[in-house]
Amino acid sequence: MKNEYVKLNEFMEQSGKTVAVTGAGISYLYGMRRLKKLIGVRSSRQVFSASYVRQHPEKFYTLIRDTFLDATFVKGPSAGS
Repeated sequence: MKNEYVKLNEFMEQSGKTVAVTGAGISYLYGMRRLKKLIGVRSSRQVFSASYVRQHPEKFYTLIRDTFLDATFVKGPSAGS
């Protein structure tokens, strides 16, 4: 396992810029609204399905904008809170 961390560290140092996609916890600490509380746990799976996005693109975009994008564009990238 240690070798994997060393290799990951090498990749990150060489990349110049690294982006990490994390779970909801770090987003919440950053000030983003909790999606599950807004639309419900079961509904969140449905909202992120390809069929929902195709059938309701405006609703999907509005939800994503209000939940994630506004906070990201206002605050900028997180340093990992």
